[in-house]
Amino acid sequence: MIGMTACLVNAGVRHQTLTEEGLKGANLWITAVWFFMLAKWTSLIAVFSRRYRDAITIPLSKTPPIRSENLV
Repeated sequence: MIGMTACLVNAGVRHQTLTEEGLKGANLWITAVWFFMLAKWTSLIAVFSRRYRDAITIPLSKTPPIRSENLV
């Protein structure tokens, strides 16, 4: 998000336009969009990988472990 904000501010300071001609060549508006997409997909992967881990990882037993001194 910091990279996206920096690109938007920098594009505004450099007076880059959003017209068809202005978007050709080196342009910080497109870079800002890429930063946003990167942040979005990174956060979604983190959320869904955590949900997947929680769904797949099940405890071995629902009862507490038995101490070895109780077995003798």
